Parts: sequence; structure tokens; C-alpha cells
Amino acid sequence: MARRNAPITCLASETLSDIFLYTLPSRPPLIYSPFPAPTFPIPNSSQAPLLLCQISSRFREIAVADPRLWRSLCTEKIVNPQLMEVWLKRAGDISLSLRIARALGPSPQWPLVYINPSILPDSSYISPIQRYLPILLPKISQCRQLQMVDCFIPQFVPPASFLVLESLSVTIQRTNLPAARWLSHALGRAPRLTRFHWSGPAVAAPWAQLSHLSLDVEPFGPGLLKSVLDAATQVQHLRLHFELAIPHLQTTSVLLSVTTFSIVGGSQLAHSIILPNLTHLIIEWAGPTSNADDSDLPSFLQHSQCAITTLEVWELPFWGFPNVLLSRQVSHSLRRLVIGAHGLCQFFGWLEHHTPGTLPHNLRLLREVDLCFRIDDRPAGAVPGTCNILADLLKIHLPSLDDVILIDNADHETQMESCLVGSAPGTFTLWRSAAIRREYESWWKSVDGHAFQAARAGNGEPSIGFDVPWTNLDDTHYRPARNQNRFANTRRPGYIFT
Repeated sequence: MARRNAPITCLASETLSDIFLYTLPSRPPLIYSPFPAPTFPIPNSSQAPLLLCQISSRFREIAVADPRLWRSLCTEKIVNPQLMEVWLKRAGDISLSLRIARALGPSPQWPLVYINPSILPDSSYISPIQRYLPILLPKISQCRQLQMVDCFIPQFVPPASFLVLESLSVTIQRTNLPAARWLSHALGRAPRLTRFHWSGPAVAAPWAQLSHLSLDVEPFGPGLLKSVLDAATQVQHLRLHFELAIPHLQTTSVLLSVTTFSIVGGSQLAHSIILPNLTHLIIEWAGPTSNADDSDLPSFLQHSQCAITTLEVWELPFWGFPNVLLSRQVSHSLRRLVIGAHGLCQFFGWLEHHTPGTLPHNLRLLREVDLCFRIDDRPAGAVPGTCNILADLLKIHLPSLDDVILIDNADHETQMESCLVGSAPGTFTLWRSAAIRREYESWWKSVDGHAFQAARAGNGEPSIGFDVPWTNLDDTHYRPARNQNRFANTRRPGYIFT
């Protein structure tokens, strides 16, 4: 420390140890929090806890002695087995949170990470997985949270009891049947398991004790899936993932305990389940399949007779979005609305279709572009602008709404800020990206921005190729053409920017 009499040096070691816990790396909270992603830190000398060991001898002594600082670990990028061994040794006998990713296991996508020794001239070669397993195996049964990605190798991992395991996430290939059999056997001795994510072949698990279930349903088939859903009587947060068309279940499953339902894939499965107590619906992605249409989700809501208070829409075809939003089970009770970037254009189109002529000109121009919303930060009571008009429209169609989040950037680490829009009693909070607002405001004040404003107001010659801000430079698929003004909407009369 630069000053020996700094106030922090007067704190007791127990107090400093508690403070150190707040310095550990953490993820920004996801919008849909029922399925949070645990933080598994990668050892880094510029981050805690290793950074704490470099500040002073006292800090190092306190950090090394506190096993709570070393209980979580991601093994994916560790190249030094000794570092992993020291890290886990400092954790002692405390319960662990481990992420073991495919960088430690054989995978055709990672040929440099795993090499079959039999094809090498040097028979003394030891693969990374062989070096790490003696360190990891004794710790598996000590895990409270365990995440395994493309590295589940049952011939290396003997069956064990998971007496403290509470959360398990496994992603393996659907052809890895030995891993599924091993896990089915091991989970029979996991009395505290309540959170389970599984992507792989069909597996047996203690469904009746789960509160959170995330499942890749295609490998199960209709019959086995029906059995799983009927057995999951305690599940409160359900996430079902399926990409291909699957037949409807022969009979309907009623899940009384589910309050949060997240759907990924075709929406036809919704015909086969009823969730009467559902309040939080998350549509991560719902695309058309051979036996799905835009009425699947509204029909599911109607059959469930639920009252949705929180709706999140991340990816949904245009033809299905208005039907869900205007469903009686949504429109009368919705209080919180979250719309992902790829849904904003469709959302603006829906608003303009149902309430033509009320959107301000700048929103008409901007609604063709996902990343350009939440740029007009006008406080309530000011001249009506984008946010105020949008607030009025939402209040008309969704009278109970008091919180709106329109995501214009897929990066969860983006700083989000809020502003109040509308007027009492119709005021609610609108969340937006601070970075995009600053970028747009800077452009709006530039030469190109003034030219654009003049042309829009009819005080200048129509032009093309405005130099506008663009944040997703790596996303070539959605990048505008070289001479295209991406703020323009050529389909509206009176605006000929191209």
C-alpha cells in the first residue's frame, strides 16, 4: 500500500475478507433472470482473486486463507496444471462451482487440444485431459454448481455421489449415449439437485425434485417427453428447446407449478402443455416449422387461461408477434415488456399499422433499423417525441404496462440507462443503451446530421449516403450497403432517401 496508515489497513482481517468477495468477477444480470448463468472465473493476474495476492503481503495472506475466493473456476483456458491444482487446493473442502469445457476434452473442432497418442511417434505424449483429470476427479463430488460442455467422458469419470450438487448443466453430442447412461446412474445420488440443464441424448434424472428445468426435447420423443413433463411436478421455471418439427403429444400435460416458461424453437409444442399459473413468458426464439403457425402461442395462452405480467420477445416472426402481444392473456395484465433487437422493426411496424399517422417522422425513418431506438431522450412534459408517442401507444393497447425494455444491442455488458416517459398516471420506465444514445447524439449534431434534419424537414435537397453511426461493425449480414442511408425508409411516401 502507498500509505501505511490508509484507513483500509485498520480493518480487521475478517472484514477485509468479506470485502474481497465483492471484487470477484461477475456477469451483468441477464434480462431474463430465471435462468441465470453462473460466473466461472478464468484465472487472470489482472483480476481477483489473483490480483489481490499482488497488492500487499497482508492482502495475499488474507486472500489465500479464504476458500470462498477460490470456490469457482473455469478450466477452459488453463494451460498450467499446477495453477489449477493450487487454485483448488486453496478452496479446501468448501463446495465448488466448476465449468469444464471442451478445451479439456477430445473434440474434432479442437484437434490441437486433444491428440490421440497412438498416432504420434512419441509414445510419451500426455494429452491435456490426462494431465488435468487427476486434479479434477477428486473435486467432482464436491461441486455445488457443475457445468460440462462437450467434454463428458464417462470412461474417465467413475460414478460418484453428488451429495451437494444443486445446479448441473451438461451439453454433449446427441450420439454420446455412454455419457447419458453414466449421468442417469449418477443423478440417482443427487438429493439436492434443483436446477438442471440438459442438451444431449435422452437421459434419466430426478425430475420430481427440480425447480428449474432447461431441456433439449428432440432426443426424448413425444412419449418420453410426456413422462418427463408429468413427473416434473415441482418445476417453477421451464425452458424447452427444439429446432425441428416434432409431433404433438398425444395427451396434454398440465404443469401447475410453472410460473416462468421460456421457449426456444418451433412453437407447436405449446399445443401439448397447459400452464395455468404462468406469469412470465420468454420467447427466446420461435420460428416457423412444418407443423407450426402464428396461432400456436396465442392458442397456448388461451388454453392455459393464464395472466402474463412479464413478456420477453427476442426472436419471433412478424406474423406471430402482434397475435401474442394482443392476446387477452397478455394485453390485460402485462406490466413488463422486453423486446430484443431483431423485434424492434416488427414492433414499430405493428404500432404504425394499428395506430396509423401517430408516430413522429423521425421514428418512421428510424424504425427500419434495430439499433436506432431510444435515441430521443426527452423528459416527460416536453415536446412530444419518440418516447412520449410510444408511451401513449403502449398505454392504449397495454393499459397495465409500467416497465418497457427495448434492447438495441445484444451485448449484455452494454451500459443500460433508464428514463421516465409519458405523463402521470401513464408514466413508465424505458431502458436503453447509453452507448448508442451518445453515438447517435454525436452524429445528430454533426454535418451529416444537420443535412439529414434539413432534408427531412424539406429545407434541403434529398441526398444519399449519409455517414451514420454503426455499432455492429463485425455484423456484415445486417450492415447497410455502401451508399445506403440506413436511417431512411424508402417505402414511405415523401421520403426518397435511398
